[in-house]
Amino acid sequence: GSWRMVNGSLDYMRHPKSFPYIPGHDVCGYVEKCDPDSGFKVGDLVVSTSTKEPLSLAMAEYAEVQANSSALVPDGVSPEEAVALASAGHHALGNVKAANIKEGDRVLVLGGGGGIGMLLLQLIKRAGASFIVLTSTHWKVEDVSKFGVNEVVNYNEEKWWEKKEFMENKFDKIFDCGEGKIAWKRCKKVLKSSSNGGLFCGVTSDDPELHLHNIFHAWPVLRQILLRPLWVKMFPNMPAFNGMNVVAPTRSRMNEILEICHRKEIEVVFDPVKPLPFTTEGVCKAFEMMGSRQAHGKIVIRIAES
Repeated sequence: GSWRMVNGSLDYMRHPKSFPYIPGHDVCGYVEKCDPDSGFKVGDLVVSTSTKEPLSLAMAEYAEVQANSSALVPDGVSPEEAVALASAGHHALGNVKAANIKEGDRVLVLGGGGGIGMLLLQLIKRAGASFIVLTSTHWKVEDVSKFGVNEVVNYNEEKWWEKKEFMENKFDKIFDCGEGKIAWKRCKKVLKSSSNGGLFCGVTSDDPELHLHNIFHAWPVLRQILLRPLWVKMFPNMPAFNGMNVVAPTRSRMNEILEICHRKEIEVVFDPVKPLPFTTEGVCKAFEMMGSRQAHGKIVIRIAES
């Protein structure tokens, strides 16, 4: 989102419409002014995933947002938790719903140590999975067992696609948060066929370092989203494929994920543990962490004390 807008990697599809450009798309704050039919009132604590163009305005003291992609924050959910859930929670919940996880499913989450991955793990457990494996170089099983994780594989030390126990007892679902096309090629050894319920969920694109500078660069993305799911249907001995289940944010889905947090059924993991300050140093640190793709939780900047 914000990182790709700033570094220009998706400039064919997404780029600042004018300058100066203020980055940031997810924002949480108190309503100062609103349309009478917005569903909100002055003083409400609201979270939104869509700020108005041409200025994005999330990293500012005031932002103008779209009512239909905003939601009221429930009591007991902090502004930091709410903004961390706005897009990431919406995306994670959508992927879990699309996967149709069943009671007793065995699930592997690849590269799930970041903000979306931490939410995915908890939502997968909540959906009924009985055995969850995470690949990560950072997290240890004792750190994430409370999220339902039964095993952590350090992908720098072990090849998850060649582990004997996984090959003998295959997974029902695999969620890929960071490996891309190579994970799809490797997964057949440890993922059930579509005829046996096996599904590969591409949370990220085939190329995690995706660059879209012209229409030709868009072809691999379209192939992943549109053609691969249709192609694999012709081969029931292969896993089914669901690629980049990205949908526009809606108030109903945001309300759902916020209510799940309100009921303490999921926990938001931050990196660093405390939100970064709204200073030059704090904002630069946030973008450095996003660009490294090594964050171990959601990155949040606190504009002001609530």
